[in-house]
Amino acid sequence: MDNPIFVISLADQSARRRPLLKDLERSGLSAIVWEAIDGRIQIPNKFENLIDRHNARSPKGRSLLEPEFGASLSHRAIYEHIVRNNISEAIVFEDDAILAPDFKDAIRSSLPSGCHLLKFDYERCRVVRGTRLEAIGRFCTWKVATTPTHSTGYKLTNHAAKVLLESQTPVRAVADWPIDLFELSARVIWPRAVDHPPKDDPTSAIASSRNQLHHLERKTPARYFERKYWRRKLGKRIYPE
Repeated sequence: MDNPIFVISLADQSARRRPLLKDLERSGLSAIVWEAIDGRIQIPNKFENLIDRHNARSPKGRSLLEPEFGASLSHRAIYEHIVRNNISEAIVFEDDAILAPDFKDAIRSSLPSGCHLLKFDYERCRVVRGTRLEAIGRFCTWKVATTPTHSTGYKLTNHAAKVLLESQTPVRAVADWPIDLFELSARVIWPRAVDHPPKDDPTSAIASSRNQLHHLERKTPARYFERKYWRRKLGKRIYPE
């Protein structure tokens, strides 16, 4: 297939990415291992000019953790690469992605007209009724009504990369997602073609850090002044799960 496949992975995490790379290889697909920016302890100083620590917030309103900055910077670097090299479409996996046996049908599925991002993994997803389109094999796609979580695996266009790069310059949000994906006419593949480890996965720096900060994950009044809050609120009323 023509679309490049990027696998985001820390340099010293060869064991973590090995199952994914083997699954891709067995399916006749090659991948580019994209070295992730290491935020397990602290973001390297050379990347400080790319983040906005003062305004960066998680969806729940707390400051971003160092591993979250690392993940956002890593995805951002791929967006920048796609834009600079004028890549029309690309596929992005995080190194803990778990592929369905027939995932190749999902990633071979064409992006419908006007759709700029197709998610292979997601949770808490609401879709727009009447937007189902058949894909390859057992898969179909639905247009998202609200932004679902997870950036484990997805396909995106050059336009989506530009929009996401602009939204994360500087980085002020988590990797999943800095914008309302409704703006990209994003779709989800159904059933999911990619899965992810449990939230308490001990090999995940983000999961470990978040598990220590549950007491900070509280809603704040500031959310009422954000457009994405009201888009999500309206989506929940119109498109119940």
